[in-house]
Amino acid sequence: MESKHEVLGFEERGDAIRVASTATHYIELATVLATILPFALHRAIFATTRRERVLRILSTVLIASGVLATVSRSGILAVAVVLAVLIPVWGWRLRYNALALAGLLMAALTVAKPSLVTTLTSLFDDPSNNPAFTVRQERYPLVWYYVSQTPWLGRGTGTYLAPQYQILDNQWLAFLISNGIVGVLAMAAVHVTGVVAAFIARRRAATEEMRHLCTALITTQLVALVVAGTYDSMSFNTYALLAFLTLGMCGTVWRLTHPSRDVRTAAPRWFAGERVGLHLPHYIRR
Repeated sequence: MESKHEVLGFEERGDAIRVASTATHYIELATVLATILPFALHRAIFATTRRERVLRILSTVLIASGVLATVSRSGILAVAVVLAVLIPVWGWRLRYNALALAGLLMAALTVAKPSLVTTLTSLFDDPSNNPAFTVRQERYPLVWYYVSQTPWLGRGTGTYLAPQYQILDNQWLAFLISNGIVGVLAMAAVHVTGVVAAFIARRRAATEEMRHLCTALITTQLVALVVAGTYDSMSFNTYALLAFLTLGMCGTVWRLTHPSRDVRTAAPRWFAGERVGLHLPHYIRR
C-alpha cells in the first residue's frame, strides 16, 4: 500500500496540539466535522429511546470535540454558522440543554487541556497583528493582477493550481482567477440553490422532524459559502465530496416534499413519448 499524499501527524499550534486524522489537512477535518455536526444534532434531538438519545448525544459531543481538536478557525467559524441557523428554530428547553452541554464540554476541555482553550480563544486576536490574516492580505495584490487580465471568464479551469502557484487559502479568490466573475457567481448560485431548495422543502414539510432536517441541510450550504473564503475548500477531496453530497440532499428533500408525485415527469414524456413515440411504462406516463 502506498500513500498518495503526505500523512499528517500531530502539529503544535500555540500551546495546543492539533490533529488531522485521515484528512488531507487539519482545516479539512474541521470543516468536514462541522458539516456533519447538524446531522448529529438532528439525530440526537429526534431519538426515539433513551439509549439512542444518550449514544447520539455522545456522538455529537465527540464530533464537536473533534472540531476543537483541529485548532482551526475555519472549523470554529463553521460551527458558529451551524448554531446561528439551528438555535433560532429550537425551543427554549432545547436551547438551555445545548448551552449546558456546551458548557460541560468546555469545562472538560479546560480541565483536560487548559492550553487548548487558551489557544482557541487567541485564534481570532487582532487581525492587524495576526499572521493568519496578514499573510492572506499580502496575497491580494497578486490576485488583483491576474483578475485584471481576464476579469469575466478568468484564466481557465485548472490553470492556477497550488503549490505550483502561491496558495491563496481562499477558494473564492481561486475561482475568481481561474473562472472569473462568471465562475464565482455560478459557484455561489449552486450553493444558494441548495439553500433555497431546502428552505422550500422546510415550508412544505408536514412534521417537525422533517423541518429540522431541512434546516440542517440549509446549514451545510451556508457553511460551504463561508469556509470557501477561509481556505481552498474545493482542493480537498473529502470536503468537496461532502459539500456536493449535501447539495444533492437539498434537492432530495425538495423532491420528497413536493405535493405532486409526478413532478418533473413532463420533460421525459415530451421527449421520449411525443417526440420519439416510445411506449413509456405506466409509472412514468401517469
